[in-house]
Amino acid sequence: MKLERASPAPTCVSAKSDQSMDRPITLRHAELSAILLTEDHFRCSVCTDVLTEPVSIPCGHSYCKSCIQTYWTKPGHIGSYSCLQCRKRFNNRPELKPNSELAKMVEKLQQAGFSPALPALCYAGPGDLVCDFCTGRKLRAVKSCLTCLASYCETHVRQHYTVAALQRHTLVEATEDLDQRLCKLHHRALEVFCKTDQTFICFICMMEEHKEHDIVIAKSEAPTDERADTELTYLTKILCRRLEKGLVEMAALGRHLNLGMFYDCRSDSFSSDAFLWDESTLSSMKLSLSRPHTDVHILERDSLQERLRALDLTTPLRASVVAGLVEVSGAAAFLNHPTQPQLQDRVTLCYRTSTRLDMLSHTLLHSGAPLSLTSQKTATHVVVAVLYGIQAFFVFDDKRESREGSTALNEKYQLEIQKALASCIKTKRERGQKDGRGLEDLLKRHGQSPFSPENIQQWFLNKDAEVRALQACREKNITTVKSQEELMCILRDSQDTVLCFTLTSLEDKDPFLSALKQHIDLVSTVNTQETHLPFRLPDTSQKILSDLHSFMCTKETNEDADQTEFIAAVVPVPQLPGSSIYLYQCGNIVNCSMNLEMKPELPEILNIKQTSVTVRLQRSETQVLNHYRIEFRTVSCRNIADRKWKSVFCTGENCVVWGLTPAAQYQLRYTVMNYNSMSNYSRIKEFQTLPRARPGPILLKQTQKSLTVTWRKADGDTPVLCYMVEYMEAALEGWQSILTEGPGCECTITVPCSTCYRVRVSAVYGEGDMSRPSEEAEVPVDKWCINVSERKTSLFLKVLKLQTVKKPVELSGFTDEESEVRSFLQCLPYISQLRFHYDTKKKLSTVEFLLKLTVAAAECDAATGESFTKLLTSVCSYTTFPFDDDVRIKTSQCDFLLDLYSEVKNYETQTGRSVLPALQPVYQSTPAVWNINLSERKTSLFLEVLKLQKVIKPVELRGWSDEESEVRSFLQCLPYITQLRFPYDKEKRRSALEFLLKLTVAAAECDAATGESFTKLLTSVFSYTTFFIHYDDNFNGQKCFTDFLLDLFSQVKDYETQTGRSVLPALQPVYQSAPAVWNIDLSERKTSLFLEVLKLHTEKKPVELRGWSDEESEVRSFLQCLPYISQL
Repeated sequence: MKLERASPAPTCVSAKSDQSMDRPITLRHAELSAILLTEDHFRCSVCTDVLTEPVSIPCGHSYCKSCIQTYWTKPGHIGSYSCLQCRKRFNNRPELKPNSELAKMVEKLQQAGFSPALPALCYAGPGDLVCDFCTGRKLRAVKSCLTCLASYCETHVRQHYTVAALQRHTLVEATEDLDQRLCKLHHRALEVFCKTDQTFICFICMMEEHKEHDIVIAKSEAPTDERADTELTYLTKILCRRLEKGLVEMAALGRHLNLGMFYDCRSDSFSSDAFLWDESTLSSMKLSLSRPHTDVHILERDSLQERLRALDLTTPLRASVVAGLVEVSGAAAFLNHPTQPQLQDRVTLCYRTSTRLDMLSHTLLHSGAPLSLTSQKTATHVVVAVLYGIQAFFVFDDKRESREGSTALNEKYQLEIQKALASCIKTKRERGQKDGRGLEDLLKRHGQSPFSPENIQQWFLNKDAEVRALQACREKNITTVKSQEELMCILRDSQDTVLCFTLTSLEDKDPFLSALKQHIDLVSTVNTQETHLPFRLPDTSQKILSDLHSFMCTKETNEDADQTEFIAAVVPVPQLPGSSIYLYQCGNIVNCSMNLEMKPELPEILNIKQTSVTVRLQRSETQVLNHYRIEFRTVSCRNIADRKWKSVFCTGENCVVWGLTPAAQYQLRYTVMNYNSMSNYSRIKEFQTLPRARPGPILLKQTQKSLTVTWRKADGDTPVLCYMVEYMEAALEGWQSILTEGPGCECTITVPCSTCYRVRVSAVYGEGDMSRPSEEAEVPVDKWCINVSERKTSLFLKVLKLQTVKKPVELSGFTDEESEVRSFLQCLPYISQLRFHYDTKKKLSTVEFLLKLTVAAAECDAATGESFTKLLTSVCSYTTFPFDDDVRIKTSQCDFLLDLYSEVKNYETQTGRSVLPALQPVYQSTPAVWNINLSERKTSLFLEVLKLQKVIKPVELRGWSDEESEVRSFLQCLPYITQLRFPYDKEKRRSALEFLLKLTVAAAECDAATGESFTKLLTSVFSYTTFFIHYDDNFNGQKCFTDFLLDLFSQVKDYETQTGRSVLPALQPVYQSAPAVWNIDLSERKTSLFLEVLKLHTEKKPVELRGWSDEESEVRSFLQCLPYISQL
């Protein structure tokens, strides 16, 4: 049984405790008040205490870490792990994840003054007995009632103390084995122990079966195991003793049984899961004997005693069956068969046959019962033999006729006429009357009686018409039903319309025969003129034949024959003698007296709108009009009409039919109705409603990430509920759609405009239908932004072919499928630039995709002779490749190109194929400035990339290596760069000075060792006015330039002093070219150092002082600088 998840429950107070069973948490500190929380939110389901070291399992519930570990290690739970609250099972032992948030909450609650207390009423935990009357989460049971056979919590047991009728019940401590504490025969508590039979009994058993036995009052608190051992010991002795005495034959009554199964005669029940011997012993000691025998006989009477006798039930078993203690099945279910009605004749045939007899060996029966038994606690017998066979009862019923025939009525009437005639003759003779007035009166009364020739003849005509109608329906294969129940079954299963020709006078009791009998009774009892009222049998034959003719003609000429079912019925309707034609639709009666001979004219369509139509109906001059019934239905595109007709009523000749669907084909018909009848349907008229009005022209207003769409509202006869805006996205199949919140004519699409290229709008109405879409509007696209991993390249190619001007394509996602990569090559002729979305996380996948694209282009060139490689390099040859112009992080561009080169070289090494020449135009066009961090890359790799470019470009170092090999390797790059720049970073200034000094020293050493001019190359890439960084006109970099040059001079002087080597002459061209203006703070530097730097100039330059010193020596020293400056 699945337990419900713990949730806050309403607080209640028991009768014996003033504590709540679901106490809300209240704290001393107002800011931590948690009135909506309860203690159960922070209580463990195992220990029922506040959580300590809370952990969560996969289902989401939390426990104490030690509690759940201990619970899962108990016997019976190892290998079967489940949650105590939701009962979800896990195949493997779940991982216990610490619930830090819950632990913090418990800690804060305890710090705020939360003192947990176990409520007086607790929810049931593992192993606890639950209350039988609690709904939702169960409470722990505290008492069990032996009278009610139920367990109660402290709340629900309260009535046993307060209600007088329940105070007489026997309450004990909560226990699970209530059925074991009750007597099987009398259903009372086992409060007495019989020492003679060694068993527990009730007080009624003590007064009856155990009257003379030795008995004592049993302790209700006796352990269950002790009672079970006593009963099992007693059972073993009784079984062994009774097996030797004899056998008891018992009918199975359709119950499943096997050899060795226990049987309790006190409850007449078999224990299907308890056996006296094990399975191997039973199979080895079983004997099977053939016992073919068949018995067939007829039951004399249909009574309960006869049925019990036919089943061969013993007297005790009969009592159990009658009392309902035994559930019967199979042939024994004949006991529950309905008894014979008074007006029925019944014959019951009993058939019985047997096949074989299975029994246990005599040796096994005399060996005694085994010492150890199963868990069965009580039994009186054991099954030692089973006779297999089958028994069946065949019940034949026949309805008994109790009415008198017409011949007997005729004879009685003839006798009464003879008596009356004799009376008339006798009176005439006695009184001497000469006129025959008495005889005339007799003949007149006979002519007015039901026995008159006219009435008899009319009765025969009516019956003949009914018979002819039934024969005609049979010849036309028309279904004929004979009861109201059969008619209702056909109506429930009918498709739509049912037209029923009903004979209303074919009753079980003929009214005419009843009138004959009634007239005989009146004639025989009363002899007065008033009793002999004239009787005239109505002529129904003409109406029956007329209705039959019109019914058959309608069946032949019906325009809706596929959806109309024609049937005949014999249903008594006294109000409509003879016959009537009923009309049913959808199982409901529409009219019970149709006049099919009257057919209205075809309706005339006056006006057609979107949701309505106006029709003119033709009124019949011969029929009294009450109202019209108009029916209509839709016709699909395949000219198949809907099954059901919808109907409306009107009284005027001009009628408006509402509720139609726009742009739909309809069929319409009508009928004229009055108070008593209904005409036939007119011929079907077809028409088509107008379509919904389309929204007007579309106006677009786009931003970088959204598109605003406006349009003119749709005009129609029905208000618009909302609008559906549809748009086409590149490389996606079909239209994407969004709905507006109301009838407003504006919508904003929050998708990048680079993927949306076509928009249209449709009006949505309250009936759920929509108008035709408006004219499509083209969305201007500057560039296409596509994720190839989510969209089909083939669909994107179709979109590219529609454009008149090539546009850039920016890829934000990639695919590894070879087919998609090759398919993307077909897009290259239709794009101007191939760009990639800037995403550092996708840098590697971008490089891999571009490599795959290059390889696929080379393969296609070799296979087809086309020039896909040339197309690929043409769309990649631009200065900002592979990113857009607005991407300001130039470092990512250089890193991408270097990563691409490294990936290409690795691919060429592994495959032996040449790919780099195809990408050489890319490296010749980009970038404008190389921005590189040599501390993360090998200088040798950068040198190979520099050699690919045709025009040398500036290099800005973001990082560098202190390794001597890397410094010397960078000297090889100097011939391929125009300027060497460093980033403006105060934190890296010192390391930049050191790297520049090492580079200068290495250049001098290489010049001395190889005779080359690396020093000259180095000073040439430094000799520019904005050294050491590149900046624009809006950035004032004179201060940082001056500081850098002065720090470099100081660093060089220190190096020369320490090593005795001359380095400054190599850097003299740098000081001669930069800066344009000296910007210096003499309060932070020595004027003598600045004087030495000024002496390196060949041309005087202005000096801008940002700070100065008040020391006289510094002032006098600055005077020495004046000959070397142009302006102060």
